[in-house]
Amino acid sequence: MKESLYMALNVWGQGQKRTLRGMNAPVDVSLFPRAAKPLNSYRKYWAARFGTAPFLPMSRAEMDKLGWDSCDIVLVTGDAYVDHPSFGMAVIGRMLENQGFRVGIIAQPDWQSADPSPTCSGA
Repeated sequence: MKESLYMALNVWGQGQKRTLRGMNAPVDVSLFPRAAKPLNSYRKYWAARFGTAPFLPMSRAEMDKLGWDSCDIVLVTGDAYVDHPSFGMAVIGRMLENQGFRVGIIAQPDWQSADPSPTCSGA
């Protein structure tokens, strides 16, 4: 068993010599097949009790409208934001929200401004 694993590591490592020394052996776990854990199978964050928001806020006024004092995660994108599954930030934001995080979006920030948080202040 030990020799066959060593040979597999040599073949996989493209000729790099690897040694097996107890539990600290440089073994790549990707050699051992395992099923990927579904994204929505993780334990939800505490804010999940508030449910999903009708929209992801883009300003402090929108956060106040939702009754939020802060965001757990703020996504910043250089693209326009549309809350539709064909837009990447919407998908990422809704997946994070599904895990219980309160997500805010900063879309197309002014890159010439020195203001660290142009929108969603208090986030």
